[in-house]
Amino acid sequence: MTDAKNDWISARAYALWELDGQAHGKDVQHWQQAAAEYERRARTRASVDGADVKLMRAKSKNESKGVTGGRKLKASLVSKEAVQPVVRAEI
Repeated sequence: MTDAKNDWISARAYALWELDGQAHGKDVQHWQQAAAEYERRARTRASVDGADVKLMRAKSKNESKGVTGGRKLKASLVSKEAVQPVVRAEI
């Protein structure tokens, strides 16, 4: 674990302990909650200027329009005979 990550989790666990009325015996619970919050925060963190969010929105918008690399995708035609129905077996 990096020092910055450990410091953040430690400070957050301490804050949780204080919010919990400085309850004894819940140090592991507070640490785990702080670690989980850190991971959620790391997964959802956007860049300072929001460039990564703008890029994701642009990609999403292009995919919904059927655009890839500035070019429109061509629809391929498939005969009905080439498509096999999906049959589920009853268990």
